[in-house]
Amino acid sequence: MLSGDKPITALKKEFVRYLCDLLKKKLYIYIILLTVCSSGILTAQSNGAIERQANDAMAVKDWYSAAQHYNRLYSRDSSDINVQYNYADASRLNFDLDLAFRLYSKVIVFDDDKKYPLAYYWVGQILKNKAQYKDAKKWFSKFAKIKKGKYRFNFDYYLTKSKLEIEACDLARIWIKNPVGPKLEHLDTTINSKVSEYAAFES
Repeated sequence: MLSGDKPITALKKEFVRYLCDLLKKKLYIYIILLTVCSSGILTAQSNGAIERQANDAMAVKDWYSAAQHYNRLYSRDSSDINVQYNYADASRLNFDLDLAFRLYSKVIVFDDDKKYPLAYYWVGQILKNKAQYKDAKKWFSKFAKIKKGKYRFNFDYYLTKSKLEIEACDLARIWIKNPVGPKLEHLDTTINSKVSEYAAFES
């Protein structure tokens, strides 16, 4: 009787081990599936929350915070053209012109004047601020050639402004080549003496 008990007990133990291993494997699979699904939902929720924070920061003109929030969104999905454009706007308003220039350039490549034609104008404005007037004029001209469509901004205002900017770029290049400075005169010793000195004036 003792000899017959051992094999049955060994079989029971082996069966219990098999069931435990099977349950552990299934439990691990369920845990992994639950983690993957919940992380996707949490990421989507946090993207929406971050975008709301960024939009709120833009509304109160907190450009730095808006740029930081859009940076977080951009690091998660750099192919989202809406995030690229908004990040470029926030960076431009925060005076991070190099980053804004790169982002607007990406938007121009992928958008093809459909949703964000104002990117052309802002690239021109950034180049003008960097005193690259010849290149700035090209971008303002490209914007001026875009056909009017249904946009969320006042297209006519920026169209008129781009034409003025083209003229301003031409004038700036002329003035750089032919600078006009005020003629300064040195005043005699009755004005500038050992005990008093006055600044120069324009005549």
